[in-house]
Amino acid sequence: MISIKKIDRLILILSFFTGLMVFISNCDNNDSPLYSTKAEDRIMNDSQWHLDTHDYDGKPLIVLSGFIGPYGLTPASDGQLYVADLKEGRVVRFNSSLKPTGWLGAKSGDENNISGWHVDGTPIRGGASGMFEMPHSITFDQNGRIFVSDYANGRVHIYQPDGTFAGNLFDPPLSPEVAFIGIPNAEFDSDNNLWIVDFDAHRVFKFDPNLSFVGWIGGRTDGTILDSFALDGESARVSEMGGFFKPHMVQIDDSGYIYVVETGNHRVQKFAPSGKFVGWIGGKSDGTKTDGWETESETKATNSPGGFNAPVSLRLIDNEYFLIADNGNHRIQKFSLDGRFIGWLGGRPDNTTTLGWARDGISAEGNRPGMFSAPFDARFMNG
Repeated sequence: MISIKKIDRLILILSFFTGLMVFISNCDNNDSPLYSTKAEDRIMNDSQWHLDTHDYDGKPLIVLSGFIGPYGLTPASDGQLYVADLKEGRVVRFNSSLKPTGWLGAKSGDENNISGWHVDGTPIRGGASGMFEMPHSITFDQNGRIFVSDYANGRVHIYQPDGTFAGNLFDPPLSPEVAFIGIPNAEFDSDNNLWIVDFDAHRVFKFDPNLSFVGWIGGRTDGTILDSFALDGESARVSEMGGFFKPHMVQIDDSGYIYVVETGNHRVQKFAPSGKFVGWIGGKSDGTKTDGWETESETKATNSPGGFNAPVSLRLIDNEYFLIADNGNHRIQKFSLDGRFIGWLGGRPDNTTTLGWARDGISAEGNRPGMFSAPFDARFMNG
């Protein structure tokens, strides 16, 4: 079982009881991958998941519900969708028509059965090898292997495409001082390097395409800030630029620049490929906001557009823009790659929703279609 302390840390970033995955389609139904007629060989019958379609400004908004605590949302290149249900302790795969085709994890009553895509049974959470406690995100390497970050177990599980469990990454680590503690997200870049954020250890790891450890960036326990990748040493919570307080996601652009979303410091930081700090965006302690990447000032949580309150994800779009899931403000924000605010999506205090990217106004939590309650991630796919 996980500790109460571990759960308290996670409550900072997300509500456990989110039960919906929302898709906004700008395509006609016949062209949308959500309406593909392609069938998979093994559809899970009598499943707990179901689809509903709503109107959103004249376009279909499709809601896939039935999850217990969905966190990771990963569309694959073949049109399939992978969802990590953290609270249920499994990764569920859906085909391009959003029909469930199997799940990864350990089966209750058959705990040793940890390989392959299960099409029946009930998942069980735990700390044994091959079991999930809190699966949080999914990514794929160039060979189609599946990497699942398990926050509570401090592991990255590796699976073959057919679901065969292949072991855990960096197990054992080079030394105990660089071991994973609480890792919510892992991501491959275009050069097949693997990047991992450790939310509880306040640092970012890099592994090369062979999964060899390159090093980590962040702040050390002696108060210094790394300006390149280190192979050893312990990390510490840091509010100064270049250090981290609860980093939650990392992304790499086509030029190799590194973007790190910090939930605890309410900011996004940018680093050069070498690991040297470049700048940050977010709300300032004087009540203003950044306008492009800045290097000075202190950060502060804010509900003003262009600022953040516990941001949790960043997704690049065509190497020109990026989306931020602003968890504490219940909205999705869009920025240009030079760090300038473009607009936000979500609900307003009068129970209406934005129609297109809004540049002003305050966001509000809500459960109507088009509104958000502690959003975790936003993906851009096929327009």
